[in-house]
Amino acid sequence: MPLDYLEYFLYSVPRTHGGIVPHLYGLEPSVSAPNLTYMASTKAGGTTKNLRDSNPKYLGVKRGDGSTVSNGEVIVRQRGTKIMPGKNTGLGKDHTIFSLAKGIVKFRTVRKGNFDGSRSTRRLVDVLAA
Repeated sequence: MPLDYLEYFLYSVPRTHGGIVPHLYGLEPSVSAPNLTYMASTKAGGTTKNLRDSNPKYLGVKRGDGSTVSNGEVIVRQRGTKIMPGKNTGLGKDHTIFSLAKGIVKFRTVRKGNFDGSRSTRRLVDVLAA
């Protein structure tokens, strides 16, 4: 391919360089087009820190006092042992209290001795076997 054809193709076909077509403005092919900067079309927005949220954990009492439960049914989901397990109930690794037998749920309060000798009242949940 002759060099004249290649030069003709490269410099006569309109090519944009930063928004400018060189041959329309009488620029020589060897002269590079200037770099243009464009204005923003929308105003820049700021950032915010409060757009995140965590998923709900659905904690609380699932079966109330007097409810009938079957084996393995969740009675209370909680963080820590706010309510302690009693008879026929088990405690999961996330402090979930569940039933170990089929029966009726009963909540009660007990007075418990602490390690320092003081006494406090604690809530307890039992399943009375039916």
